[in-house]
Amino acid sequence: MASSTSLPAPGSRPKKPLGKMADLQTLS
Repeated sequence: MASSTSLPAPGSRPKKPLGKMADLQTLS
């Protein structure tokens, strides 16, 4: 999971400044 969150996935998730934080909270 960490690897996916660390590397931005263009297309899967929109580019956002808080993209990493949002993904972490969504996964949790």
